[in-house]
Amino acid sequence: MRRTVQLILPLAISVICISLFYTAHQVRVERRNLRDDLSRRSAVLAESLQERLEPFTGRIGDTNLNRIVQRYGEREQLVGVGVYNESGKSVATTSALPADFATRPPQAERAATSDQGFGGFINLHGEPLHVYAVPLHKDDKVAGTLLVVYSTSYINARIWRVLRSSLLTAAIQALLIVSLAFILVRWMFTAPLDRTVKWLRTLQNSSADTPANLPRGELFDQIHSEAQQLASALHTARAAAEEEAHLRDSQSTVWTADRLRVSLRNKLAEKSLFVVSNREPYMHVVNGNDNKSIQVLVPASGLVTALEPVLIACNET
Repeated sequence: MRRTVQLILPLAISVICISLFYTAHQVRVERRNLRDDLSRRSAVLAESLQERLEPFTGRIGDTNLNRIVQRYGEREQLVGVGVYNESGKSVATTSALPADFATRPPQAERAATSDQGFGGFINLHGEPLHVYAVPLHKDDKVAGTLLVVYSTSYINARIWRVLRSSLLTAAIQALLIVSLAFILVRWMFTAPLDRTVKWLRTLQNSSADTPANLPRGELFDQIHSEAQQLASALHTARAAAEEEAHLRDSQSTVWTADRLRVSLRNKLAEKSLFVVSNREPYMHVVNGNDNKSIQVLVPASGLVTALEPVLIACNET
């Protein structure tokens, strides 16, 4: 279980991070789209009102001017509409327009100065608003300003709904992906490894063949082959050790060339071994055929039989 969690945890963190990044991107896109849509609506309404109000520009207190402003001020999300004269004083406003707009705001000032529409998002006493202003003309000159004010609180409410929906969707997707990855890892990796580990433990006590329920595949087949070779070598070494222990227990002595060499090295250390005899173990005689070459003969002698294996075992000639 711990191995599975260690494998799944990086994947889960990656999926969650990607989901959060996508959610943040989606929220930004939604906010930008809503704000752009509100800006377009403000511009369309302001330009429509501009065409209707310009004939009444300069006629302070005109009932038609007030009636048109009041009629347009009843639209959804619209806080109010204000009309200002050339000096910046209010000449007609809707009843719901805050008192802060009794005089021309900076956006209207800029629209009058630049002789073109101008808008922006503001925060008035904690309430988010969008204002858009267009100039009103008389005889091709700027004679006033029209201001349209929209509430943007619905944008924040919409963003919160999108955020909750996106987070819920991301959580469900992450849960499904992680669950599927958990099942696949358990089925294709950790469960086969667990069966392989159990089989390896049985090899410590016996040289059993590979059972049929072990996982198959290129990787697992290589593991099984190497494990069987190691188990075979282990059992061979264990059998040799048991045989050696049995010989020691029975006080039997079996001398081999390797054992003789090791025994002499342990006893002599760095010292030399000298063999003294009244004759050579080999005979060197001149070849009778050509009287030139030397021929080595091994005589049938107990001295040769006794010394030759010792010298050969000690790497001597």
